[in-house]
Amino acid sequence: STIAIMRPLGEIVQSPHEVKHTLSDLKALETTLRQLEGEKLYEDINSRCKTILELVSKVEERSPQTVEEYRNKLTERMNEILSTVAVDEQRIITEAAIFADKVAVAEETVRLRSHFEQFDKILSGEGSVGRKIDFILQEMNREANTIGSKVQDAQLAHIVVDIKAELEKIRDEIKAVKDIAAAAVLFWGFGFFAIEIIALGSKLI
Repeated sequence: STIAIMRPLGEIVQSPHEVKHTLSDLKALETTLRQLEGEKLYEDINSRCKTILELVSKVEERSPQTVEEYRNKLTERMNEILSTVAVDEQRIITEAAIFADKVAVAEETVRLRSHFEQFDKILSGEGSVGRKIDFILQEMNREANTIGSKVQDAQLAHIVVDIKAELEKIRDEIKAVKDIAAAAVLFWGFGFFAIEIIALGSKLI
């Protein structure tokens, strides 16, 4: 048969060429599609994961700073109110500790990093992984939402929005593979028909 490999929307990757109906030829075709679509998808997702982890690092760096800033503001406020009375340092320490506990996101960022490690192992593994990936993405979103609900700093809030946006892009890319995948168009005589050969996409269903 004569085969042409096309991307969605009709972009031709390989012009029509002869392929025999043998297991080795079909396996070679699957490998080609895996390289064209699967590897590109993995690279795109891996790049987004790295971006998210960089954002997580910013959260981890910024979060302790917000506690120190809160303590300084609290000290200034109490000095203004109690200008003629000595400020109770112990009360400031207590209030700062309460605030620190309220906005602490260390546990969430640790879990988020763990989810990404597991996500990478699953995505690069063998077999069907669709449900596992969906579950991990849900857990990632859960941690991001928890962080967002805790932060009381505009800079951190913007970072969390960026994290959630990247997670949504990853979800969209995986959904696109499930819905579309690569297609090989086989031309037979005077007519043709299309078959959908799913490479990495078959793992995500």
